[in-house]
Amino acid sequence: MAYTVSEFFRKSIRLLEDHGVFEPTTSAERIFSHHTGLSRTELYAAAETIIYSPLIHNIKAALERRINGEPVAYIIGECEFYNIKLKIDKRVMIPRPETEILVDECIKLLRVKEGNLHIADIGAGSGNIAISLAVNLPDADLIAIDTEHSALELAKENARLNNVADRIDFTRGDLLKPLEYFRHKFDAIVSNPPYISWDDRDSLPVEVRKYEPEKALFCREDGLYIIRNLAEQAVEYLNAGGFLALEIGHNQGDEAKNIMRNHFNSVKLIKDYSGNDRIVIGIT
Repeated sequence: MAYTVSEFFRKSIRLLEDHGVFEPTTSAERIFSHHTGLSRTELYAAAETIIYSPLIHNIKAALERRINGEPVAYIIGECEFYNIKLKIDKRVMIPRPETEILVDECIKLLRVKEGNLHIADIGAGSGNIAISLAVNLPDADLIAIDTEHSALELAKENARLNNVADRIDFTRGDLLKPLEYFRHKFDAIVSNPPYISWDDRDSLPVEVRKYEPEKALFCREDGLYIIRNLAEQAVEYLNAGGFLALEIGHNQGDEAKNIMRNHFNSVKLIKDYSGNDRIVIGIT
């Protein structure tokens, strides 16, 4: 069996559309690019190129997984985040575009500081935040903390792939507890913590609630439990003028800001691409 790239690509998009898959064209582009080695631009330019059975079989298998709701990042085993490439699997949550705003705000605040920087990433997951900060802040040393050994192993691999493993200390622990063992304080503590209430679980897309690790998504009480803990404890570990930067739920802005005001001299909220409150930053 053989198809042209254009023929099989169009057929695949229609298949995903017929099954109600979210963003069928983007899903097909990423799956085809991964399996053919062609960039998105090259994929369209190679319209009349012939592809044959082994490759067709692999793409069909990937499309079937997508139809069943599995996220593309897990299917192809990678994603891009803040212009870096990361390996991704079901050990970790898939990095979101909104989290790039968190990284961007941290870089803006830290670039104006002089000397060696010390940064802590709480809930490292794939390492996306810590690695992005290390790549863009060459004078920074980081500690990346996670409760899951399996997540830390993947994060370490991603740090090696992006040539920053020598500047990130990956440590297993709960929230800020490991910071007790460092003699220095930190210029920034940053986290994308679990902030979804368990009550909201059924409202999430199936690809999130069925495939992504629950511990990375859900938080007890109203979803603000970990945010409260981080806000209460962070000041102890921050240098003067240091900050705590957190990603929050779209409907948590007012409450998160009030929590931070109890502990920080200055607090600001930053919106995401949809105009929702998404980042809260407290400055000592």
